[in-house]
Amino acid sequence: MRAGVLFTIMPVPVAVLIYTASFGLWLLRHRNIRGAVGAFVLAAGCVAAPLALLLIRG
Repeated sequence: MRAGVLFTIMPVPVAVLIYTASFGLWLLRHRNIRGAVGAFVLAAGCVAAPLALLLIRG
């Protein structure tokens, strides 16, 4: 896998990760534990899915 592919495909999922994780932190501060856990799982999936596809397809 070339580094250029990562730099062209991954910025959008990383931006979604940052936005969703910050929302998860906001939920955690407002004592919404279940919502925060869900937001963190969603944030991890937003990066894991494209990264797994990049690694599998080469």
